[in-house]
Amino acid sequence: MIEPPPGDFATAAAVPRWAWMRFDVAVAALAVLSTLAVRLIHLDAAPYGGDERYVVLHALKFGTGDLNPRHFDWPASPFYYLTFFIDGCYFVGGYLLGWFRTPTAFVLEYLTNPRAYYFIPRAISAAFGLGTAFLLMKATSRMVDRPTGRLAGLLLLLGPLHLQMSRTGIADVPMAFFTVAALCLALRIAISPEASLRDYLLAGVMVGLATAMKYHGVLSASFVISADLYRRFPKSKWRAVLDLPTQPRLIAAGAASLLAFVVTTPFAVLDHRTFLADLSFQIAHQRGIVEHIGIVSPSSPIRELATAILPAVVGWPILLLSVLGFVIVMVDHRRFGLAAVMLTPLLILNLSAFLMSRVKFPHYLIPATPCLSALAAIAVRSITDRLAESEVKKSLLAASLLAAILITTMPPQLSSVLALGLPHTGTATMAWVHSNCEPGMKLALDDEEDLNFLPTTASLDRSIADANAGDYSGRVDYYTNLKRLIERDEDHPHYDLYRLHASDAAGGYLEFLQAEGVRYFIRSEAVLSMFRRNRPSPNTEERLWFYRDLEARGKLVATIEGDGKKLRGRAFQIFELPSRGR
Repeated sequence: MIEPPPGDFATAAAVPRWAWMRFDVAVAALAVLSTLAVRLIHLDAAPYGGDERYVVLHALKFGTGDLNPRHFDWPASPFYYLTFFIDGCYFVGGYLLGWFRTPTAFVLEYLTNPRAYYFIPRAISAAFGLGTAFLLMKATSRMVDRPTGRLAGLLLLLGPLHLQMSRTGIADVPMAFFTVAALCLALRIAISPEASLRDYLLAGVMVGLATAMKYHGVLSASFVISADLYRRFPKSKWRAVLDLPTQPRLIAAGAASLLAFVVTTPFAVLDHRTFLADLSFQIAHQRGIVEHIGIVSPSSPIRELATAILPAVVGWPILLLSVLGFVIVMVDHRRFGLAAVMLTPLLILNLSAFLMSRVKFPHYLIPATPCLSALAAIAVRSITDRLAESEVKKSLLAASLLAAILITTMPPQLSSVLALGLPHTGTATMAWVHSNCEPGMKLALDDEEDLNFLPTTASLDRSIADANAGDYSGRVDYYTNLKRLIERDEDHPHYDLYRLHASDAAGGYLEFLQAEGVRYFIRSEAVLSMFRRNRPSPNTEERLWFYRDLEARGKLVATIEGDGKKLRGRAFQIFELPSRGR
């Protein structure tokens, strides 16, 4: 926030010092406390699954001595190892307290009560999220001034995507942390006359760590390159651009980033075949060669980005302010030239890569969120400078704008987090199955992420074969490790689970399930809506035809949907499949 100098109060008698301090501090404190609440309340709540399951089970697997994740679609090895370390501390504490008598008991607890195992990586993400805001505050303070830096940190904490991903136990927010850490070190290169080779090396290490978390963390290298150009451009002009490939310090920074990546992701070298295969798969995935449902929109990519995705990433108020801030830094080079040079390249690279990709998950824009927050803070600073004369009034205006953003963005976030205390529809669906289906019964699932049934070994063998056929090495490793746990568990019901794949549609999905003897199909409203909004493709049409066939020939035996009072989450419908010949 804007902090007025003491002497300014002499000319601002209409606004007493105590009034400014109370309002300004109250708004900032409310912003921090509300974002902390959103990040921490019900952090261990269901559903359990998605990409988090890879983190959780890899950390448990490392306890066997096998430290190879065999999953490089997104590297995240440092995140795996950190989760494994804290899991180990949890086991030691639980052993001393008598919770776990053996390591096997500790691992098997994951099958039926995974709350603590998911809480650990989620708490790590939440901590990195707070750290990212602190680093952005420092970075923006160097680029502009301290009040703008504080505001940038607060705006990042209020961003919807940053809030959501800080509650998710995957490596996106840690990647953002190291991205902003690279920005902080790059700013020292840009503006400090004492910048040395050490600063280049440290900045390179941060780039390597960001890339080790998620591949698009490599975009943070733009900070180091921009800082070097900013440092040398006044003297050598455009020759500074031409000399980039030959700059010894930049080469050293690149070597440091590569070394940091290899040290924290050692099996990228030790198991290079899997690493290269997964990297190739990820590239094919982004190019749309490998089809993925529910994330490719038929509308214009730019329109979708501007009207749907970016508002979901930072919220409309911050987005509009960041657009204004971008215009300001482009126009006012004298005041905001450093911010323009440092923030614009990464922002353009991240948005361009997003638009070129055929797969458009909003969290792919995590590297851009700190830049957007900093630009929004710059816009607020410029607005207050134009509309108010005294520093006190500027402070009050800035606090008022922050309060308006807080009021528009936080209530829905707090409401959704408080609702996590309700039972999840996936949990209720599993309870229905446990009450009505004998262990070993064949079930078909639309959604394996919210329904954590314990599969039979035969079911896992099919999953391993499907993952091998699709070159999903990470899934192969996940299902293989899950199979080892399932083979040890004799106390809980297991079900023979089937999941639909495009290869099953040759003779019709329903006919395939009938031939396999599947009794029930559990349809997810979330998956159904994804297919309905997905771009036209043979896979989409075949799945939608199956749904219509299922409704016409199957028997709906149960619908479990959230009402916001007793249950939360998307609806599930359980269909009894017709016997063959019907």
